[in-house]
Amino acid sequence: MNKKQPCQFLDTTTHFCSIYEVRPADCAGFPHLKKKKMTDYIHVHQQNIEYCPATYRMVEKMQERL
Repeated sequence: MNKKQPCQFLDTTTHFCSIYEVRPADCAGFPHLKKKKMTDYIHVHQQNIEYCPATYRMVEKMQERL
C-alpha cells in the first residue's frame, strides 16, 4: 500500500492508471469488496477506509444496518 506517495503508474495529470489494461489482479480487485469471505479482509478494509472512498461508504452502510 502506498501511504506516502501515489502509485508509480498513476498519471498525476489525469489521475488515471497508466497501465489500466494490464494492471495486476490485486489492483483490479481493489478495494476487495466482493470477496466471498468478507471477514477475511476486515483488516484490509480497516486500512483502506482512510484511502478509499468506496471502502468508507461500504463500512458506513454496514454500520447503518447494525
